Amino acid sequence: MISQKNECKHVNDMVYTKTHYLYVHSTHVHWTVVQIFLKKEIRTLGITFLLGFGFIVHQNRGGADMNAREYLEILHVAERLKDTPRHCTTTKRRTESVAEHSWRISLMAFLLKHEFKDIDIDKVVDMCLIHDLGECFTGDIPTFIKTDSDREVEDSLLNRWVKSLPEELSGEIANLYKEMDAQETKEAKLYKSLDKLEALIQHNESPIDTWSENEYELNKTYAFDTVSFSEWLTDLRKAILDDTLEKIEKEGHK
Repeated sequence: MISQKNECKHVNDMVYTKTHYLYVHSTHVHWTVVQIFLKKEIRTLGITFLLGFGFIVHQNRGGADMNAREYLEILHVAERLKDTPRHCTTTKRRTESVAEHSWRISLMAFLLKHEFKDIDIDKVVDMCLIHDLGECFTGDIPTFIKTDSDREVEDSLLNRWVKSLPEELSGEIANLYKEMDAQETKEAKLYKSLDKLEALIQHNESPIDTWSENEYELNKTYAFDTVSFSEWLTDLRKAILDDTLEKIEKEGHK
């Protein structure tokens, strides 16, 4: 080790602690280890979360190839989604994880490859796989209470991490996020539709007494505007609504 420098700064409700190290191997590599603490109160649920995360940011790398250690570090960050709970539960009342949600919308996209032959389904699967990686750093916040400030924090942390990745991979992921955010291509619209529809399907599968009060009405209208570009997806949304109405009729309010 040649040098070490510590920094600490406060930004709104976040505390960033950085330790800079400079190592010399065959080339000079500058590593920044970033520990981030985010205190987020979700008042609607009456829960306060104190989340601590750490990840390694690579700077001044030589070349764009990814080595084995960098590959493992990416997977270690992504593994957090296995322990990141979502708002909904499974059929057997277990709180689902963000990783499970991401897996199923990826499967949903794959299964549609013969229904949407004019769409690059491989790209849609890629979008589905990465779409919630920002929640590695912030956790999941239900869409009906997520604020613009929450989104800004998530985007900032995600962008910082993506920029730290090997050059070629970083550029590819950044371009996907840009396309997803713009919501102009059919691929981006299909990904966004599946993201919302999967949540509705999961609610129909979960016990109704796990629903929030607002979801009895929200689940009747949610995502119809998002799927309107596709007749097939609109039919799917109507079928999901049929299941929702039947569930409410059979199981009633909690």
